[in-house]
Amino acid sequence: MFGSCPHHLDSYLLRNGGQQDRRAIFIDRDDCLIRDVPRNADPDRVELAPMIGDLLLWFQRLEYWLVIVTNAGAALATGAVTEPQYEAVNERMLEMFHARFGLHFDALYFCPHYDVRSEDSSPLLPWNVDQCHCRKPRPGMILAGARDMGLDLSQSWMIGDKESDMQAGRAAGCKTMLIDHRLKAGT
Repeated sequence: MFGSCPHHLDSYLLRNGGQQDRRAIFIDRDDCLIRDVPRNADPDRVELAPMIGDLLLWFQRLEYWLVIVTNAGAALATGAVTEPQYEAVNERMLEMFHARFGLHFDALYFCPHYDVRSEDSSPLLPWNVDQCHCRKPRPGMILAGARDMGLDLSQSWMIGDKESDMQAGRAAGCKTMLIDHRLKAGT
């Protein structure tokens, strides 16, 4: 089910067979698909982000593949979340999008590496973020998705809420869409 990097970036593909569309929506997980609950290990705490389901449904009807690309796997590296807990949170999110909107995500890629320069870094991490090719703002997860699914990145979008998401999308050759939380908060 999981994708990681740098040398063995894999994903789990949820759509098998059928016409391979040449374009995709790559989207960040936390604060884009679901509300960010740092180091969430409890699937009952998953809450869908507002309004994103309708947008993704529109893209899916236009035959875009939906691909999640997230740095949220770093909680695995620190030991804050176990692999079964991480999987349960992702499964709950996917179930909620399917039940509420009929959405099917095609793949999920995650970076399990943690930025050792941050104050709460962990010695469990086998390499620092400078050695990682998948952690956004680097485009590794997007490039792997394009390779795995035969996608045309110039016809694809990266949607995220941070500048690092935009940088990864641009570096991969995608169009980008920034979710501005200031609008949601009314500031």
